[in-house]
Amino acid sequence: GWKVKTVAESFEISGGGTPSRKDADFWEDGTVQWFAPSDLTAAETMFMDDSPEHITELGLAKSSARLFTAFSVMMTSRATIGAIAINTHEACTNQGFITCLPNERVPLYFLFHWLTENVPTFQRMASGATFKEISRGVFKTIDFLHPGASLVQRFESLVEPMAKHAFVLQRQIQNLR
Repeated sequence: GWKVKTVAESFEISGGGTPSRKDADFWEDGTVQWFAPSDLTAAETMFMDDSPEHITELGLAKSSARLFTAFSVMMTSRATIGAIAINTHEACTNQGFITCLPNERVPLYFLFHWLTENVPTFQRMASGATFKEISRGVFKTIDFLHPGASLVQRFESLVEPMAKHAFVLQRQIQNLR
C-alpha cells in the first residue's frame, strides 16, 4: 500500500522574502513574526515560539514574504541547508527557507521527521557557487514515500504526545530563563 509521489504531489510549500530594510514602515512596531535562517540555527529547537524580528502588515504586503499558518515546518534552504523547526504562531520567513505545510495525508510530525531524515538528500541536491541552495523547484521533484494512511496515523498518534511534551518543557525552560 506504499506509494511514491513527488513532494509537489504530497504537500504544499511556501517561500519567503525580506521587506526593504530602508523603509522603517516595514519594520518599526511590527507584529508579524519573520524568521531568518540564523534564528533556527541559533535556537536549535523543535519549536519556534517567537521570532527575534517582526515586520509590519505593510512590510508583508509590499514584499515577497508569505504568511503561513501556525504549526507549519520551516526548513532553511541556503547556506545552512536543513535547519528545521515548527512555528507555533502564524509567521513568515526570508527567502532562505522552504516552508512545508502539513495536510491530512502528510501530518505535522510525520512531515517534520521526514524532513529531518532527508537533510543529507537536500544537501546533495543543492547547487550554487557562492553558497549552496536547494531551490523550491528542485525540492518539489524529490520523491516522497507515502506509507498507508493507517501507518501514518499510528506514527502521528505515538509521536504527537512526545512532541507536545517537548514543547511544554521548552516553554518552561524559556520561562525559567
